[in-house]
Amino acid sequence: MQKPATLIVELDKQLVPLEELRKLAGVTEQEKTTIRCEQLAEPLPPGTVSAPIGQFPTPGVAMRLIRDPDRKRMLRRLYFEYQSLCEFVHFSTHPRTFKGIFDNREPFGRLFTTAQLESMFQKEIAGPAIWIDFLSIVQSAAEFIVIYPADVELRRAVIDAWTVLEEKTIIGRAVWQFRAKKLLGII
Repeated sequence: MQKPATLIVELDKQLVPLEELRKLAGVTEQEKTTIRCEQLAEPLPPGTVSAPIGQFPTPGVAMRLIRDPDRKRMLRRLYFEYQSLCEFVHFSTHPRTFKGIFDNREPFGRLFTTAQLESMFQKEIAGPAIWIDFLSIVQSAAEFIVIYPADVELRRAVIDAWTVLEEKTIIGRAVWQFRAKKLLGII
C-alpha cells in the first residue's frame, strides 16, 4: 500500500492533465469553483458568484436534445442496449430473476453449478457490457474525426476497430450503418 505522502505526489502529477481536460471540456473557472464549494465545502473566492450547474441529462433526455438525424438514430439504437444492460442495476423483472439465480440463498440459486453460473454471467452480462464499452470508445473516437480530419493515424485506428465491431456484433453493424461509416467517409 502506498504511503499518504506518495499518494499525494501521484495525485499532484494529475493536476495539469486534469486542468487541461477541464478546459477542453468547456468547464469554466466559475463552474470549477462552484463544484469545489458544493462538493468539497471550500468557500467561494471573494467576489465570486456560484454558477448554476444543471443536472447531467439522462440518455433519454440527451436523445431529445440531439438535432443531427444520424446521431439521433444511432443513439436510439444504442438506447436499447443501455436499457438492457441497466436492467441489472434497476428494478425490473429481469434482474430479480438473475439475482435469484446468482444468489445461492435463493431457491433458484441452488439449481446451477458455479461453472454454469459463471458461463451465464459471462454470456448475459459481462460479455455484452464489454462489447458495448468497446463500441462506445470506438464511436467516441470516430466522432473526433470530425474535429481532427487530417489525423490519418486516428482514422486508421478507428477504421480497424470498426472492422472488428461491424463484423462481430449486430449492434456494431447497426451503429456502423447509422453513423460511423459516414463519419469515416466510407460509402
